[in-house]
Amino acid sequence: MSGSGRWHRGERTDLYPPGTVLHVDMDAYFASIEQVCNPSLRGRPVVVCGETSAEQGWGRTIVTTASYEARRLGIKTGCTVP
Repeated sequence: MSGSGRWHRGERTDLYPPGTVLHVDMDAYFASIEQVCNPSLRGRPVVVCGETSAEQGWGRTIVTTASYEARRLGIKTGCTVP
């Protein structure tokens, strides 16, 4: 670990001990951001998808995230989109 800070059980001198990984799962995050940025989408089903290229095969992609409204319609992360 770089720096002069140390981690001791019961005593915290650094923000995180060496090797700490922080994982934050923000459910429907990107769809929620779209609904915040575009108020006309609030309360409506929203999906966020990636863009395909000719090398990947035009016209086929998957849902990256779906809003709760879209999930109630059966659309889930990973669903293919024609």
